Amino acid sequence: VRKPDAANHAGPDGIGFAASLANSTIHLVTQLNISDADGVVVDATSIGGLTLSGDGVSRIFDVLPAGDLSLRRLTMVAGHPAAHGGAIFSNGTLRLTDCTLSGTTTILDGAAVYNQNGFLSATRCTFSGNSAGTGGAVYSDTTTGSSTQLTQLTRCTFSGNTASSSGGAIHNNNGTTTLVHCTISGNTAPTARGSGIASYGDSLTETIVDK
Repeated sequence: VRKPDAANHAGPDGIGFAASLANSTIHLVTQLNISDADGVVVDATSIGGLTLSGDGVSRIFDVLPAGDLSLRRLTMVAGHPAAHGGAIFSNGTLRLTDCTLSGTTTILDGAAVYNQNGFLSATRCTFSGNSAGTGGAVYSDTTTGSSTQLTQLTRCTFSGNTASSSGGAIHNNNGTTTLVHCTISGNTAPTARGSGIASYGDSLTETIVDK
């Protein structure tokens, strides 16, 4: 895997993988920074999946404010930065499809994904065994007003995630988080601090759960 030189190309940049990498693990020594507003698509669908590992020392992706990143059929494990967002930190646009985020940790917020002032969409994804201070799997936050942050989770599964403060699976802060046909089970947080979901914020903050 290499960081795409996306700025030199118009339109979305696609990154695929050789068939010989099917079901293998790529170990990262540093995070991959995404700044291309035209979009970067990392797709392992054609080879049946691929694992990216932070090896317990690094975040995997950082999506910058203008960045647009789509990930498909990837497993992300062992992300562990000394910052928010164990596997992914996003200030931009992030779309996850058929991905698994597991075994990522941070002592701060959002062990799998920290979405700040951006757009996050996850479809048919699994978040399991992640651990953070707040938002054991996903932390969704805005510092600029409720209308600037949106998280949409569709047919996702959250299990075995842990938060030492609040939001065992999901913590929503000052924004809108929508869950459609999601399964949330066996996540933990302190008593009365949302073992599954914790949602806080201003009058426009909302977490919508559609069964």
